[in-house]
Amino acid sequence: MSVEDRFLPFLLRPWAPRGALMLLVLVLLLLGGTGPGEADLPTEPIPLPTPVDVGTWPEVRVLVHRGTSSVTVRSTEEISVEEEGQEPRRIQEVLLPPEDRSGPEESRVWVLHGSAPLELEGRAYRGRMEVHLERGGLLVVNRVGLEDYLRGVVPRELLSSQLEAVKAQAVLARTYALAHLKEPTALWDVRDDVGHQVYGGVTAEHPISDQAVFETAGLVLGWRGSLASRVVFHSTCGGCTEGNENVFGTPPVPYLRPVPCLDQLGQPACAASSYSTWTLEASAQELGQEVGRMLGKPPLAIRALEIRQTSPSGRVMRLALLLEGEEELELQGDDLRRILRLRDSSGQVRNLPSTRFLVESDCGDGRIRLRGSGWGHGVGMCQWGAMGLAREGWRFEEILDRYYPGTQVLGIAQAWAGAPP
Repeated sequence: MSVEDRFLPFLLRPWAPRGALMLLVLVLLLLGGTGPGEADLPTEPIPLPTPVDVGTWPEVRVLVHRGTSSVTVRSTEEISVEEEGQEPRRIQEVLLPPEDRSGPEESRVWVLHGSAPLELEGRAYRGRMEVHLERGGLLVVNRVGLEDYLRGVVPRELLSSQLEAVKAQAVLARTYALAHLKEPTALWDVRDDVGHQVYGGVTAEHPISDQAVFETAGLVLGWRGSLASRVVFHSTCGGCTEGNENVFGTPPVPYLRPVPCLDQLGQPACAASSYSTWTLEASAQELGQEVGRMLGKPPLAIRALEIRQTSPSGRVMRLALLLEGEEELELQGDDLRRILRLRDSSGQVRNLPSTRFLVESDCGDGRIRLRGSGWGHGVGMCQWGAMGLAREGWRFEEILDRYYPGTQVLGIAQAWAGAPP
């Protein structure tokens, strides 16, 4: 699919925002005119929201800072600082809110932009910044073009010498970002942390991930001709991914099904991950203290663990903590990873890496020992598995098809319009 096929149907519409054609020209210059070689999970595709019209399409509003009483923004070039009702200022470093506190004390907004990236708390960002003064403190939003946003996201999510795996991640990151665009009246679309996608701005950019973003420009993951709007991914599956309903407790999503993650020898494709196998252990007393703390309760007197139900992929869905006095506490789904905390081989207390585990010993030596595989919830693309498949010669389209069965790689315009794949 050529770059023109991905973007042109959208750009020729009468309501296409100004500057979009310029974006197409830039992409064509970069690519030489050729194409590339946990939340609620609804079962049906959802329409894309109205894009934010700011002169280029689309733009992502990223929440990069909140809560403090002041921030300092710097740049290597002059920054234009604009506030409604005030004369614009041009300066290389600005403290907000200004020390003179001129103007109203609530609901003030400053817009910052310049010819060079803006620096905040040691990170540089492309695009512009909006600094909102609210009762709870400052809220800083980086408004940045989608492709520049991806340049700061993809290397923080997956960075590898296996380019096809990184390209698969770029398509997923683009799909995720578009699915989370909110209405124009919203202050921000996504956060810059693991609650959405980890975003590091210019500071995180890398030549390999830049190449992956450029070579997949305008491509998203589609389902039934629309955007596959609930894509999720994780680090390491241990040999088989999981269905969303067994982790998040939501209705099954057709493209979030359990699939094998195996190489050509039938071994886990993610075996190179340090979490392909793991062992955690703790005394019954230690575990009881940690579980009680996580639940906001006194320490629990745990005498054993009992697996009550597993999924077809081997992940624990229901685990009973058998307590003194014949009482028990049952944990389910992804709560296991949040609540269970044991010691790793270095002695550090940590959360359960995944729910794919066996209880090897039940306090026979006074300790509870779990042996498992994987890191993360296990739904969607296994990032270490994608790298393993790419090493065997899989293309990014094939990798995505493996982890999201029934999906297609589409151009943004096609997915936006909901045209048949």
